[in-house]
Formats: sequence, C-alpha cells, structure tokens
Amino acid sequence: MKNSKQKQWLSFLLALIMLVGLLPFSVLSVGAESGGEETTGASRGAARASSSSYPTLTNLVEGTEIIYGHVYFFYKNGRVERRSVIINPNDCQYNTNLREGYKSETGLQRVVSYDNGILMYWSRFENDFLDLSGLEGRSLTLVLFDDLKLSSIYAPGVDLKLMVTDGVNVTFRHSTRYKNKTAYCPQNGVTGAVIDLAQSEGSLNGCGTFELCGNGKLSIVTTNAPKKTSPDYAIVAKNTSITEDAALRIVCGNSHRDVSSLIQTISLTIDTTRDVSLYIKNPRTNAAAWSCHMNNFKLLNAKSLNVCVQRGSGGWILFGSNGETNPAQVFKNYRSSGKIGREWYIAGRTDSSGYNLTLDRRDYMPQIRFNLNLKEVKGGQTVQGLKAGLGYEMSADIVYMPQWMQKLRDAGRVRFYFYGLLCKPGQQEGYEEDPYAYTYDFYVDRTGKHSVEFYWACRPSIDSNYVRPMTEERVLYQTHIKFDVQMNESVSGKQYINNVQLLQAGGEFTEATSATHKISLHPDTLAKCYTDESYSTGIPSEWRYRSDEDAYTMYFWVRPRHGYKLADSTVTADNGVTLNVQHTKVTNRSFTMREEYLTVNLVAKRKLTDVRGTLKNFRLGIDAGFTEIVSNEPKKYTFKNTVVYDVAYGSYGVEAGQLRKGDTCYVYFDVKPGVGYYLPENASVKVIQPAGYRANGIFDSAETYSTVYKGDWYDYSPIGRKYRVSQLLEPNSEGVKYDTNIRVQEPVPGDRPAVYGSYIGPTSLPYNMKVLSMQWRKIDHTPMGSFDRFEIGKSYILDLRIGFEGGEEMGYVYPKNWKDFKVNGKSVNQWMEYDDNTNGHFLRVYESYKVLDPSARGSVSGTVKSYNSAADKVTVQLIQQGYSEASYEAIVSSGTKVGNQYTASYSISGIASGTYTMRVMKNKHVTREYTVTVSGNAKTQNAEIRLLGDVNGDGRVNAMDCTRLFTHVNKTQPLTDAYALKCADVNRDSRVNAMDCTRLFTHVNRTQPLW
Repeated sequence: MKNSKQKQWLSFLLALIMLVGLLPFSVLSVGAESGGEETTGASRGAARASSSSYPTLTNLVEGTEIIYGHVYFFYKNGRVERRSVIINPNDCQYNTNLREGYKSETGLQRVVSYDNGILMYWSRFENDFLDLSGLEGRSLTLVLFDDLKLSSIYAPGVDLKLMVTDGVNVTFRHSTRYKNKTAYCPQNGVTGAVIDLAQSEGSLNGCGTFELCGNGKLSIVTTNAPKKTSPDYAIVAKNTSITEDAALRIVCGNSHRDVSSLIQTISLTIDTTRDVSLYIKNPRTNAAAWSCHMNNFKLLNAKSLNVCVQRGSGGWILFGSNGETNPAQVFKNYRSSGKIGREWYIAGRTDSSGYNLTLDRRDYMPQIRFNLNLKEVKGGQTVQGLKAGLGYEMSADIVYMPQWMQKLRDAGRVRFYFYGLLCKPGQQEGYEEDPYAYTYDFYVDRTGKHSVEFYWACRPSIDSNYVRPMTEERVLYQTHIKFDVQMNESVSGKQYINNVQLLQAGGEFTEATSATHKISLHPDTLAKCYTDESYSTGIPSEWRYRSDEDAYTMYFWVRPRHGYKLADSTVTADNGVTLNVQHTKVTNRSFTMREEYLTVNLVAKRKLTDVRGTLKNFRLGIDAGFTEIVSNEPKKYTFKNTVVYDVAYGSYGVEAGQLRKGDTCYVYFDVKPGVGYYLPENASVKVIQPAGYRANGIFDSAETYSTVYKGDWYDYSPIGRKYRVSQLLEPNSEGVKYDTNIRVQEPVPGDRPAVYGSYIGPTSLPYNMKVLSMQWRKIDHTPMGSFDRFEIGKSYILDLRIGFEGGEEMGYVYPKNWKDFKVNGKSVNQWMEYDDNTNGHFLRVYESYKVLDPSARGSVSGTVKSYNSAADKVTVQLIQQGYSEASYEAIVSSGTKVGNQYTASYSISGIASGTYTMRVMKNKHVTREYTVTVSGNAKTQNAEIRLLGDVNGDGRVNAMDCTRLFTHVNKTQPLTDAYALKCADVNRDSRVNAMDCTRLFTHVNRTQPLW
C-alpha cells in the first residue's frame, strides 16, 4: 500500500543500526586461538556469572570454538569476527530486521550467537549440520529465523526447544549420518534420525525432550535423501511437544529406506494454532506416526492434524488402538471417551495417494454477522443510500464463538481481526491503496458503484506480519463477504457533531458486577463517531480499578468519522457528553490529536448505604472549630463543613467557641462521597461517640447517635448543612488509665533546688505523662531562690504539675486513676485542675516535706517463728508511715527446726528514724504486721506467723482447728485475737463464718487442700 516504501526504508534502517551495534571487538582468523578476547567491562562480567554452566561448542562450526556469551560472524573470505553478547529471551521472537541486516551483508555467510541458554543460528549455506554435543543434561533454546535448509540436529541428552520465528520455514533433509553421527541407532549401522536427542543406542533413558515453538514452520522432508542419510526416525526425544504457533510437517520414507517411526517418543503433546502434518512415504513396510501409546498422546489445539500413509490405513501402526484397525475409528473412540475434545471433526479416506486421516474443527467455527451503517450486510448485496465523502459504521458481530477458540483468546494466544477492502474499479484485479483499507470507518470520496470485501480473521497473537488479505496459512480461521455499495450523492465540507452519547450496560454499578457494565457508543453517535479498540485509546473492555481513589475509571478517545468534525460544545457544554445512567460521571473532556479527537474520562460511582464517622475533638476547653467527624472509610466518604452550635443562646443557638462544662450543642455537617461513590437520599448516616468519652457523666460508655436529614429542623435553624446529630451532646474528656508511680529527688540538707538539676523535674515519670512545671516552695509558699538551701528541721512544699498525653485528640486526656498516683511510693496531697487554653486536664501535687537529719540511723533485728517448710523463705518489710511501698526489706531462710517450728533470724540496718509497719510474710502463712518505731538506737522486734487455717496456733492444721473454728462460729468460744481471726478466714472473704468451717474441713479431709 502507499506507505510500503516508507516501511521498507524504516526496516532497512533498523537492520543497519542493529548490524552496526554488533561490530566486533576482536577479529580472528578461522582456526586461530581465542586469546586476546575482549569484553564490555564490569557489567558484562556480572552478567556472565553463570557462564561456566554452558560449555564451549567445539563441533558446531568446523575450525571454530563457539564460546558461551559471544556472537560469531563468519565471512566469505575466511574471516571470523567475535564479540561479547547478551541475549534477552524476550527479544528472540521477532528477528525480521536482524535477518534482513545479515542478508544485506553480501560477504557474511554465517552468524552464531550463544548466551543465556540460547543459540541463535543463521546461515547462507545449505545442509549445515548442527552438532550440539557436549550439552548433555542441559536445556537449550535453538532460535532459527530464516528459511534455512539444514541437514540434521545431533544433541545427545539435551532438552531442546526449537524456536522457529517470524513465519519462516526451516527444512531438515538428512539424518545425522550426514556427519556419521548417531545415538539412538546402532553405531555400526547405517540408520539414523533427523533430530536425535538420545544418549544411548535403542534407549530413551537419558534422552532429551523436544519442544517446537515460535510462529514459523518446521519441515522434515527426507524423500529425496540418499541412502546414507535416509532416516529411520524424524525425531527421537523422550517427550515431544508442538506448542505456541508453530507448524510441523514431516515427510519421511523413500525408495532407499522405510521409516520406522516419524516421532520416536514416550509422549506427544500437540498444542498449537497451526497445522501438523505427518506423511509416511514407506513403499514396503508399515510405520508409526508416533511411537507413544495413545494414552500418552494429547491433542489440545491445532488448526488441523493430518496423517498420510502411502501404504494405506494398514500401513499406520497405532499403539493403544484396542484392536481397532480403522485409525479414524480409533480417534472417534478417544473423542467419545473424552481423551480428545468433542469438537474435533475426524475423517479418514483412501485414495490413489494412500490413506489420509484429517482432524480439524470445521463443525465448530465462529459465526460472524457483518454490518455497514448499523445494518447487516450480506455477500452479493448492493447497499443503497450512502453518500460519498461521509464515513459509516462498519463492524463484525460474533454471533457464535466456539469454546475452544474463546479459550485461546482468553489465554492471549489469538486475536480477532476485522477489516474491509475496496476493490479496484471495473475489471481490474486487486484492491485500492490505503486509505481504502478499513477497520472502523468506511467511506469513499467518489460517487458510483463500488465493490467491497469484509474480512473477519482469527490469527495468532504473536504474528506481527499484518497483511491484507491474510493468507489461509497465516490464520486459524477466516471468513469474508463481497458486496457492492451504490453512492449517488456526494457531500463536501464537514458535518458537525454537537453531542456524544454513551451507553452503559448492567444497571446499578457495584464492585461485584463491574465486569458487566460495558460502555458503548449510542447508535446515533456511532453513526458519526467511532473508537479504535486496537489501540489503548479505544473503549476498554473492563473498568480500571484505582486503589488510591477506590474508584473504577475509564479513559478513551472518540474519533469523528470521515466527513465529520467534533464541535466545541462536546467539550464545553453540559450535555456535550451524556450517559444513559445517572451515577456514572464524566470527569474530563478535552480535544487531542490536532483538536480532532475527543478524550473522555469516566468514573462509575457506587452507592453508599452505610456511612459512619467518629466524633473527635469535642472536648472541654477546646475551640469548637477543632471539632471534626472522622470517616470510618475515608476513601468512600468524608465529613465536611462540621460546625458546633450551642443551643443555650438565641432562638436557634449560636456557633460555639471554646467548649465549657455544661454546654449543650448540636453538631452539623455534610458528607462528601469519594471519587467512586454517590450518596443516596435514604443512606444511613451515623456519628459515633467513641469509648473513652464521658457520656452522661460515665466514662467509657460508647454511644451511637443517628442523624437526620435537613428538613425537619431546617425551618428553625440558620445552618446551611445537610446533616445534624439527632441528640444534644455535652463536651467531655477522654478517660485513660496511667501508671501511678512518680519519682522525685527528696530534699537533702544543703542542696539548692533552684540550681541543682535533680530538682528541676521528676527523676522518673510514667509513659505518656509530661511535666508542665515543678518547683520547691518555702512553708510560706514563696518559691525558693537560687541561694536558698534545704535546712534540717524545716518543711518545704513540692509544687508539681503533670499533664497527660496518649489520648486520640489533641492532648486533652483525663486520667481515670488520678487518685492512685503516688510520689516516691507515698500518697500525697493532689487534685485535678483544668487549663482551658493549653494543657487540658493536669494533676496538681502540693505536698509538704520535712528535712530530717541524715545521720540519724537505726536498725531492727529479731527472730521470726514459722511452720511447715524449710524451703520457703521468710520476708520482712518495713513500710514508712504514710507510704504504701516498702522502704526496707530482708529475705532470710526459714531457719532452724525444732519439732514442726522453724526459727529464723533477721536484721535490717541503716533505717531512717520514724514509725514503720513491719510486715512478715512466708508462703502458705498468713501475713502479720507489727508497728515499729525506729530512732538512732537498735530495735528488737520478734515475730511469729501461722499457717493459713491454724486457728488454735499449735503450728498444725487438723481436726482440732475445725473444732476451734466451730466453737467460734456457734459463739460458744469466740476468737478475740485479730491475727487468729485472719488465720481462721480460710476462704479469704474477710468474714469468719460457717463457710470457713466447710472450707477448712475440705482441707483436713484432703479433698481440697488450702495449699
């Protein structure tokens, strides 16, 4: 067509660039040593990290070693050029420009590239022998991309993938005896195979697998081979497969030698979009098309499978025929059993050439309806009423699509093509030049009667050689019609399009049904516009989901047909682009491509049914301007224009400022749907007050407030918002529980707290607390100055303010357990205060400390009597008056044993003067406390503790204790000793009653021991 010369020139330039890019770094003579080889540097060295796994090929090209990671150029004058190469497997499928570049170099005779487990081979010679020995146990992809005529392949033990690309036909014509090589056939014999992957004679153990792939054709034709190279087998491989879009044609057997089996293999799989043809030309003996059992034969896909046997149906040996002699019936039986698909047409016939078996899918082909100007058109019809100079809709509808073809399309293996051709006028043969090759827009610029052909084709996706009309060999299926168009009128100038109408299928858009909501052009628009589905600018078949916006969107171009032009109103007017559904919106419209095409962006909005937001920053002391409602699903919807109105003032209330205790407010707001959503009038909208708020004076009581639409309150409210919470709300504070122990440096005589750093703040502060201020004051409450020191015998006041972090909202947090806070383990004078402007709630400590003489130290020692166990230790603690935690502690062994009693000795020294509670503890015993006053002298305090349940104090727990406890309960002999009552409270409910009698009895009778 008219751009063909430009395309040819472009192909030549690309080939030239590629060829120049392959100029060698070193030049070697044939047979020269390979020292002095150069590489491309560090990056190349990194790429060659695995090169040692593939050995040098010493037998492929006579006189030259083919080193892994290099490309070799062989010239007519004997020169061999070599350079480093990196082969990308993804770039091996399209080699037309590479081939044309090689062909344009008249002195170049052969090129071999070897890298990344790939061998690319090109040659001008005929009958090249591909000896790949030395690669045993490895996989190799052999790429052939020209119409080569080769002899054979010898690759013992190699898993060989033969990739034939760019639609070429590669022919092999001899057995490996061409170079006196054989593996499967006897070494001392005369037979051989064309492609021999075996390692040992007569065995497929250790044999390589064979896969034919690509989009070219492999032919193995040995009918004209001499006696020496006439094969017994075409292919010898452990497993064989024909895949992708490769065609296979094997013709073996001649007057010199009958073939034994075309494909000697354990399994055979055919899964291609092209033809597979197998011809057994034996004049004397029978043979197998494939040697595997039919249970290992898989026919998944093929344009057709043809088997021809010169000797008739009996000349074909089938393994696994179950006694059936008719090959066609064998396959029909396998079709009935589901071994092969039910869509296969199977026919066998005998004629002068022998027996022919054909399998194809002729009965399960697509049914296509062709349309012109939105009406069906049929072959032989004359279409009337079209005007020259205007474009018209043209399309092909698939009325029926067979399942097998749809599966290929879904897998991306085939594409569907539709196009029209304008025939040359009169008796001339052929077609008009472009632009009269049509895909979406049919037009002719002259009046008269015109012959037109419409084609619909299914072809392999990989095939880039797009030629109209397509040859039958290049397509999986093709149909066409020929008809006439009578044009009596002509239109000049442009017809303007003011509105583009779109149609969306499928009703209400949801995520689950997104695949059904197709977009198309309305027939009125389709008559004047079209979209090109073959490019990314056409209307997509599916909506694109954008996770960042949680929205389904679509983008495409609308193109005016020939003779039409899109008016500015399609971009500027509100109705420039319209849809038949309410909630799919046009988000953008603009012109592109020299202002000729219209770009359209759509978003399909899903319905919101349940809207939830959490109230934040509605707190005492905060400015109401910070109050917000945070969306539970912000990609779906957000809350906007939140405003708080205090109803205590005016007829309708006034907009609140700083929130204070006792305020009662309504919260008004709007809901903004996300990009991919819309909000119906009946949607449920809720505002949640989270746990931690003080609702109705109680902490941690979460409340959910339903909302009402603007309407029932709008008449008496000046607020321009759509929603309002249905209940009056009170600002409150979040209750959080904190750790309680605050540590400070207590006064030390002579220290100056205003100067010494240890007095500036607490020495230890629980997590999520912050120091607002800390200061030591004199007894008259004045702050201590820089020169003021702590003096013995005087009292001072700690003034400490603690704020609280860790809340969700702006630091305004209320500590629920503030009464439990202690300073240095001591309960102190403290209360909660509130700072309206800065810190919210804070703890105020105002505690007096008296400075004591640090030299006044004492000690406490004595004995502790206990019972039952020597292993359990005795703990003695001293807790200073006014404190809850022990200031001093001693842990000693149970001591010496006399009878059932143990006596332990303890001693605690370095005790500050004061009054203490001495707490004595041991496992299984009842804790006992004594009051001890310590001064500068040593203090002796002995103690005795009893086992839990030892009511009578004899050091044992038995029936005597049950009796003593019963006399207390029935009030005949009450217990008067407080410690004895503690020992009697065996169920530890702080009461001594019949329940303790029952519990003690279960211990004594050993049904439920106390310890």
